[in-house]
Amino acid sequence: MKFTFIFPEQSYIKGRFWCKSFFAVEPPTIAKLNSLLPDNIEREFFDERIESINFKTKTDLVIITINTFTAYRGYKIAEEYRKNGVKVAIGGLHATLCPEEAADYSDCVLVGEAELTFSQMVNDFLNNNMKKFYYADGNCDLQEVKLDRSIFKGKRYLPYRHVEVSRGCAYNCNFCTIAKVYKQNVSLRPIDEIIDDIKKIGVKYIGLIDENACANLEYRKELYKNMIPLKKHWFAQMTVKGLLDEEFVELMAQSGCFNVFIGMESLSKDVLFNMNKKHNIIDDYEKAIKNCVKNNISVSVGTIMGYEGDTLENAKKTFEYLNDKQLFMSIFTTFFPIPKTPAYDNLKKNNKLKNEKWWINDENPFEQHIIKYNMDNNFTGVAQHYFTEYLKLKNIFKRFIKSEYKLSMRLFILWFNLFMKYNINAFG
Repeated sequence: MKFTFIFPEQSYIKGRFWCKSFFAVEPPTIAKLNSLLPDNIEREFFDERIESINFKTKTDLVIITINTFTAYRGYKIAEEYRKNGVKVAIGGLHATLCPEEAADYSDCVLVGEAELTFSQMVNDFLNNNMKKFYYADGNCDLQEVKLDRSIFKGKRYLPYRHVEVSRGCAYNCNFCTIAKVYKQNVSLRPIDEIIDDIKKIGVKYIGLIDENACANLEYRKELYKNMIPLKKHWFAQMTVKGLLDEEFVELMAQSGCFNVFIGMESLSKDVLFNMNKKHNIIDDYEKAIKNCVKNNISVSVGTIMGYEGDTLENAKKTFEYLNDKQLFMSIFTTFFPIPKTPAYDNLKKNNKLKNEKWWINDENPFEQHIIKYNMDNNFTGVAQHYFTEYLKLKNIFKRFIKSEYKLSMRLFILWFNLFMKYNINAFG
């Protein structure tokens, strides 16, 4: 008996000028599923970001995990295997949001967290009784989370690993899939198990899988204190609120934090209100960034342009604000309404979607006209324009000269900005 796992490429990428990306990271979801398989089942894995899929491989079941940006490609892969008589199961965030849609392209859909559905599906398949849908009942207890990374052996990934810390988020942003799927429930993994996991990882750099790495402050402090002796360099995302505490930021630095990602989204209070992201206080950013600079922690910032209430003037101000600071990276993103989120439902209700299933094609979503903007505030291509402007040489070096980071970090950020400028198409 043989199972085949597949991690699809983003649907709109039709090939790279090297062939495949050299910048992919091991997908922990696949390691998690691999750990749940019985030992007597042979398994293989194709990561389409770094290799081609063998559609002629002899296998009994194909398991594909998808998000909204890989959904269409995942469906095409499923169709190819099913055409050859192979059964296909589909899971992942997009399948959880749109199970009926995923069911049109598969023999089975896994809805919710894998630990609560996958083993039952495997057992039913082995007994020739696989059902069409498997729904997770509640949320997963993160004790004894297991990852079997052996399935990645021989594959070309960056020397960087992900370590799971929590699932879910206490906030309820209207555009967010995590808020929709986990409904503000947060599960925390036992600290001793996280530390054991990190110790087993044979690389220096790790990313903490964590929607908000400063929530549950006492838990975080204990975790980061325990990470100090491990001498790893780590990255995580968090809200700006946690970075206002100087003592906490110092502890993060001592434990090896080298970069934090903040979803700033917008400088507009109206836009943040419409996003239900009222916890973002723009006046806090100066102090937060200063605390990070003082501790030599680089900062990455994400923005969303074109959300309800946004204006082209606000987009310009957001760009100018970020272009004035040497951050590790500022990411300018067009608003993409993800299905079943409140933001998507509101656009659909008000007839503001040009294409309700914009993800069901292989067109570049950045080039699609997804939302019906008014003439004064047409955001088509605006985020891409500012990202290109941000990576112009004159702006990269302007930020480098103004930077207050230590020279080593300034040079590291300079290198990364130049690298992104000339290699942006290599990522995906």
